[in-house]
Amino acid sequence: MGKERLPKHLRIQIKGWICSIILLVFLLALLAAVIRTPFEEEVMNEGEGNQAPSPSEQETIQDSVRQIQSKIQKMGEIRVLLRNDGYEGLFHDRVSLRGSKDLRVTEEKEGRSKEDRLPAGEELTFRKGVGFFEDGQGVLTVSALDPEGEILIDLERAEGVPGYRGKLEIRAVDEGLLIINQLPVEEYLRYVVPSEMPANYPEEALKAQAICARTYAYGKMLWPGYEEFDAHLDDSTAFQVYHNCDEQEKTTKAIRETAGTVLWTKAGELADTYYYSTSCGRGTGAEIWMDEGEMGPDYLNAKQLTRTSVKSWQEKAPLLMGPWEADRDAEFLLEEKEDDYECEEAWYRWHYDCLELSAEKFLRKLREVTGSEEITFMEIQDLEVTRRGDGGIAAELCITTDGGRFAVRGEGAIRRLLCDGEGKVTLRDKSAYCPKEMLPSAFFLLAPRFEGKNVVGYSLIGGGLGHGVGMSQNCAKQMAKEGMSAAEILGFFYQGCVLGPIY
Repeated sequence: MGKERLPKHLRIQIKGWICSIILLVFLLALLAAVIRTPFEEEVMNEGEGNQAPSPSEQETIQDSVRQIQSKIQKMGEIRVLLRNDGYEGLFHDRVSLRGSKDLRVTEEKEGRSKEDRLPAGEELTFRKGVGFFEDGQGVLTVSALDPEGEILIDLERAEGVPGYRGKLEIRAVDEGLLIINQLPVEEYLRYVVPSEMPANYPEEALKAQAICARTYAYGKMLWPGYEEFDAHLDDSTAFQVYHNCDEQEKTTKAIRETAGTVLWTKAGELADTYYYSTSCGRGTGAEIWMDEGEMGPDYLNAKQLTRTSVKSWQEKAPLLMGPWEADRDAEFLLEEKEDDYECEEAWYRWHYDCLELSAEKFLRKLREVTGSEEITFMEIQDLEVTRRGDGGIAAELCITTDGGRFAVRGEGAIRRLLCDGEGKVTLRDKSAYCPKEMLPSAFFLLAPRFEGKNVVGYSLIGGGLGHGVGMSQNCAKQMAKEGMSAAEILGFFYQGCVLGPIY
């Protein structure tokens, strides 16, 4: 006896239900792929042999991301402390401003508030201890009435008189007047990216820079640099240069096309996206800023910035960086390698000469960088790099004198100490300049010059510009020229981190 067939109308209904269920499952899978956070997939560029996080670890990571995103949303805008002329200090004796459009000026003191309108172009000047700030109290807030308006402040910057969006907050402290610019992060980036990277760099390099700058900015919102002044960071090279250059169309496009995108670590934290100008063919790790024996994040490790090393990384065999035992004396700086991405850059190699070393001046500088007034000597008997960090960077400098032997640690302190303010740095292209405060980098070979038993001068053969940690901007430029995307560039410099949204 044959099987009974269902009525035709029921068969049609069942087929319809089955098709609907299949379509629903497909749409749910597609939606899950779209909204998937970066950590639900294998961490970018971790290489073979690394296991993906377990479900419980993934949930912990996701929770960390959600908490950071929630904090950022509540904080809203970034607060930038504006330094005085030439970025020399935090405090202003005088603040003179005007608006490209009409401004709203609000005075708040002792619980009372007063609001005035300042017509476009009309100048308003405040001085420490005078007028509104005579008693050192009160807060003055300035904002443009028109969304397209800017607040022009009489500050010395490369672009001329800078114009600020958002609002300005001015208040008095014992040392002078403080100016804080509060505005949305994406607006802030429009004046950071062109100040940190030339707008004529390739598009993918500019995108990489925008993501680095955005991640850095949000990191400082979570961990402020000036908590005592209710500010997240300032506008100088101590953090990110802001408003030294006008907004540029290409950099604004890069910011817009990467809007809200940041770098996350595999632990669900914002990455420390340090960057610098130019490498010598190698970068160093974050350990250079730490005490001996301490380790920095694994994604901020030393790297060879060569085409060969990038090819190796792209083939899923990432470099495992350790101490550069074979290069402790940094002899690689004596040659140029065509495989290095930045071998054509002016800063790739340089030399520096201190022709006349003054023991008295050197003593003052040594006391300054070590913070010790107890150091004393009359003669310098030797200068020697006694420890190098990953990549060959100078990590410890020892000074032998008739008053004892002293050590200076850290790339920044070493660069400040050996910069006498008079010697010239001659670059690879034969151009020269006189650094006043700091040498270009701590990647160098040191050769003291003696008269008898005393050091009377020294020469350096060095390479690179900047601290050497994180992304080299000129390397990123060349990588982009040779076809690498922003994601690939960032993946190489911050291995193990992933791109994802901040909100």
